[in-house]
Amino acid sequence: ELVFLAGMANVGGSGFLNSVRNYPTVMISVAGGIANWTAYNFDGVAHNDAYNSLNLPLPFPDALQEFKVESSALPAQYGVHASANVNVVTKSGTNDIHGDLFEFVRNGVFNARDFFAAKRDTLKRNQFGGTIGGALVKNKLFFFGGYQGTIQRSEPAQTIMYVPTPAMLAGDFTAFAAPPCQPRQVPLMASQGFVNNRISPALFSPFAMKVVARLPQTDDPCGKVTYGVKSNQSEHMEVARLDWQQSQKHSLFGRFFVTNLNIPTAFDPSNALTLTRNGQADRVYALSIGSTYLISSNVVSSLHIGANRQEIPKVTDRFATWPELGVNAPYNPDAEPRITITGGNGFAIGGGNAIINGDFGGPNPNISEDISWVRGSHQFGFGANYMHTGLNYKSGINATGLMNFNGSITGGLGLADFLLGKPITWTQGNVQSYLYNRQE
Repeated sequence: ELVFLAGMANVGGSGFLNSVRNYPTVMISVAGGIANWTAYNFDGVAHNDAYNSLNLPLPFPDALQEFKVESSALPAQYGVHASANVNVVTKSGTNDIHGDLFEFVRNGVFNARDFFAAKRDTLKRNQFGGTIGGALVKNKLFFFGGYQGTIQRSEPAQTIMYVPTPAMLAGDFTAFAAPPCQPRQVPLMASQGFVNNRISPALFSPFAMKVVARLPQTDDPCGKVTYGVKSNQSEHMEVARLDWQQSQKHSLFGRFFVTNLNIPTAFDPSNALTLTRNGQADRVYALSIGSTYLISSNVVSSLHIGANRQEIPKVTDRFATWPELGVNAPYNPDAEPRITITGGNGFAIGGGNAIINGDFGGPNPNISEDISWVRGSHQFGFGANYMHTGLNYKSGINATGLMNFNGSITGGLGLADFLLGKPITWTQGNVQSYLYNRQE
C-alpha cells in the first residue's frame, strides 16, 4: 500500500491475474500501465511472482527503511518492465539497540451497529508484531529482525439451500411440489414413475442416497437448511538481516524473508454443502546477499545475489470420490465431486471446475552487478543482470467432474431428478494437464 503514496499509482488490472494460483496481493497500476508491467526489487533482487508477474509479498512497514517508485525514464538496470520499478529496502541494525512492539485491533464490539444491519459486524482482526535491531560487534556487525502476525476471524455469513425432506425420501413429493415450497404446483411426470407426485423409494438412485447421507437433516417441509461457511485466515511474516562493515571501502549484507498465509478449509464433514473451496497454505521465501565496494572515490560497485521461491499448495478436503458415490469417473476417479441442483429449490456441492494441486515457483535466482562512475558533472552506469524464472504448475480444467440436475427429466424439480439419479449433464475433462514455464 506504500506504493500508492507515490501519487501516480492506483488499483488496476484484470481479476484473473490475482487468483488462488498466487499469493494474494493488490494489483497496482503505475502511470496508467498494466498491473503486471511493474518490476519489484527487494534489497536489490527481483521480487515478481513467477505465475502472474505481480509482486510477491513484502515486509510490513516497521521493517522497511525506504521504498521508491520510479516511472518514465527508468535507469537501465530497472528496464525489465515497461510501466515502473518499485525498490524496497529493509532496515539495518545500528550501534544502539532499538525496537518496537505494536498491535492493531479491529473488533465489532468497538463499532456502532450499521443503521440497516440487524446486529454489529463480527469481524475480529488482530495484527501484531515487533522489530529489534542492534550491533553484534560495534561499528562492524549489525543485526535486525522483525515479525508480524495477522489473524482474522468472523462469524460466517448464513447460506440457505434445500435438501430432500423425510417425506421426499419416503417417496412423497406432494408438499415440496406445491406452494409455498414452489411458485406454482409442479406435476411430476408419470413416465418417470410418479403418481400424484408420489413415487416408490425403490426407484431412487444408490448414488443419490449416498449423497443424502452426507447432507444435513431438516424438519422444514420445504427442505430448507441454513448454515454458515467459515472464512478465517492467518498470516505470519518474519524478516532477518545482518550487515557487515568489513572496511571503510567494503560492506556486505544478507537478508532472509519468509511469509506464510493459512486459510483453513471451510469443509465440515457433517455437512457436504460446506464443500465450497480448497484451503490454502501459501509460503514465500526471499533471500538477498549484497556487496558494496568503493573501487575509488568516484567508482562504486554494487553486487546483489538472491533468489525467491513460492509455494502455493491447495489443501484438499476429504468428502468422497465419484467411485465412492457409485459413479464411474474414468478420467479422474479421485476428484472431489461437484453437484448442482437447479429447477425448483436445490443445493450445490463443490466449487471450482479445476483440480488445483498447487503451483511452485523457483527457486528463481537473480544476480546483478552495477558499477556507478561519476566523472565531473557526468554519471555513467555499467552492469549486467541475470534472472531465471521457473514455474511448476499442475491443473486439470473441468477435471473434478460436474453433475447437473435441473428438473427437465421429471417435469421441473431438480431434486426429483437427483433422487432418481438422472442428471441433465455430466462434464469432466482429462486431468493430465501440466504447465512448466521457464524464462531466462
